[in-house]
Amino acid sequence: MSLHNRRAEHPTVNLELQQLEHYHDNAEEALSETISAYGKLDGKVDTTRWKSIRARNGVRLFRARQLIRDGQTPLLCVGTLRGRFDDILEGLYCDSTEEMLLMNAVNCPRLTDSAVLYAVQKNTMLDAYAFTGIKWATIKLPMSSHRDLCYFDKMGMVRQQSGKRMAYHTMQSVDLPECPQKVKHKRVHVSLSYVFEELRDDLVGVYMQGEMN
Repeated sequence: MSLHNRRAEHPTVNLELQQLEHYHDNAEEALSETISAYGKLDGKVDTTRWKSIRARNGVRLFRARQLIRDGQTPLLCVGTLRGRFDDILEGLYCDSTEEMLLMNAVNCPRLTDSAVLYAVQKNTMLDAYAFTGIKWATIKLPMSSHRDLCYFDKMGMVRQQSGKRMAYHTMQSVDLPECPQKVKHKRVHVSLSYVFEELRDDLVGVYMQGEMN
């Protein structure tokens, strides 16, 4: 299927200002909590609370040993990535359906379809890696029904007093009538917030916390 046909299949989303502000406030709150937790990180993970489920390229992913409300699973990700800050951020950034499909084909092949449904902020020369909008994706799982998710996506970058750069990225599930759950898919709800810190020219710190069902 061509990119044009895929794009035609996806709904058009329009947000009222009050709705957009509500999503933005929720994202800012989640990011604030994540940045605060990252600032307190001492390099150790409490393994009585967290179980390691995956490790790759210097980054470890953990899930909580106990579920929280509504069956949500808390997640934690810590570590470092070898590479230039800009290279890593460029590999994560996408502000169009075409870019998102390409990025997922390279980085996340299980995301079999995806789309940028709405964008209110995009990357500029003065605001690198900035994005605010609504995205959607499907997840193909072996021996299980497929999943889909619709989420408010916010990404950006700040420069610290040290001169080093820090990027943030948050994904917060939203329920929109224009983007209902797909037939034969299970809707996934996520609240995930990431921090990427430029530690050296060739090293980037990674931290994520959040939850999903």
